[in-house]
Amino acid sequence: MKHEDLLEVMGEIDPQYIEDAVRGSRSPKLLLRRLSPYAGGAAAVLILGFSAFVIYGVIRDGIAQQNPPAGYTETAASLSGTELTQSAGTETGTAAVTTAPPAELPSDEFVEVTVTEPPVTTTARVTLPVPANMEMPDAALNQSIGDRMSVNWLSESGVLAATVEDAQYYESYEDAGLEFSDLTEQFQRDQIYALRTGQDLHYYEHADINDTVQEDDIPLIQERLRDQYFVKIRVKLENINAISYLSQYNGRYPLDHPDDSYARDYDFDIMQGFWFFAYSPDDSYNLFVQINPQYFSAEGEEYPESSNEKRGWIYLPPGESKTFELGAFVPRRVTLIPHTWQYDEKEAEALPYYCFGSGNHSRAFVHLGFGEPSETDT
Repeated sequence: MKHEDLLEVMGEIDPQYIEDAVRGSRSPKLLLRRLSPYAGGAAAVLILGFSAFVIYGVIRDGIAQQNPPAGYTETAASLSGTELTQSAGTETGTAAVTTAPPAELPSDEFVEVTVTEPPVTTTARVTLPVPANMEMPDAALNQSIGDRMSVNWLSESGVLAATVEDAQYYESYEDAGLEFSDLTEQFQRDQIYALRTGQDLHYYEHADINDTVQEDDIPLIQERLRDQYFVKIRVKLENINAISYLSQYNGRYPLDHPDDSYARDYDFDIMQGFWFFAYSPDDSYNLFVQINPQYFSAEGEEYPESSNEKRGWIYLPPGESKTFELGAFVPRRVTLIPHTWQYDEKEAEALPYYCFGSGNHSRAFVHLGFGEPSETDT
């Protein structure tokens, strides 16, 4: 029956009956008897409508199974390969989970890839305890002679402290009480190379020459160095609880024959860890002077027969300290480079600007205190 027929049947009810029901003037029983001829028809309409709805749902599900929507998979339909079945004979009615085997795919629809997982390794970082009541070094920038500063850039972990106990400058290395043979082997070779070729080397270059210095070469080398001061300092280095970074090169150096015992945990490279450099306190100017030590009083003590790269190493276990001297030739005058075009370049006496440290202004360093900048510098 169509909904139009249902409305037509309902339209045949006497409006008086509806008004009486609203006003309550007739009893419910009387109203029910008067409506009974039409109730059977209305019930039939409802039954037919419900049956049609059920039949439509069955037909719709059948069509949906034959034509699944995009993205539909058997795995999704079975809850990822599992079926829920009601356990029989239980009062609680809990559901048991039964795992269905996965469907096999044709071999031509997938590619099998074998992934080899790397072995899991953990490396514990060694950290030594700090001795009780140990005074820690100062990490502040721009320190003075006698200050105990932090020099942790020489270590992989832990704390190192360095104190510049004394600093002096001289007209020549002879005035400092040294001989040419006291200077580092690297510096000696560099000077011989410059004497033979007429070319100076930068600090990161090495002289490729096997010639040795002759007695007649010494005066010529001394003359080349007359336009420089020789600065010498005394340094005390303390190992509080530090481990050297040099041990990471074990098995990698020397390049020709890598050695697993290339460095010990408490070997520290002094020659590559410290620099003499010029620092301008005026933020308007830069100074570009950075010189590796050219004199090291402890050179070769730990590794007397080693290659040149180890001659600047010392062995310093935790809880111990060592005092040594370092020196370098530094320019007498320097050029200050302005940051902006508003200022001009100017030359100045270099001594007031010299410092000692890592060469990085963001780390602690010691101002050597060789006087104050002159106002007459031009």
